[in-house]
Amino acid sequence: MSRICLLAIPILTSTVAWNAVAQDIPGEVPDPSSCQGSMELQRREQESDTQAQQQNAEMQQRLDQNYASYAPQGGSVGGGGGDR
Repeated sequence: MSRICLLAIPILTSTVAWNAVAQDIPGEVPDPSSCQGSMELQRREQESDTQAQQQNAEMQQRLDQNYASYAPQGGSVGGGGGDR
């Protein structure tokens, strides 16, 4: 075998191994042109939307609780002006 072939074998095997590992790297953007990549992007978007909806619902609950704690308690409050 020539020297070039002997040097190319470890490079090729390490490249193949790196590509296999690179597919599992978190944060990797899937290929949207493939069916699997497109489905993965849709799954991620739905997951993100669900998380945003949960955060919005929690924030609304905190706002409602905050408003309730500062809102007047029972009865009417003056400031209507009365008869003139």
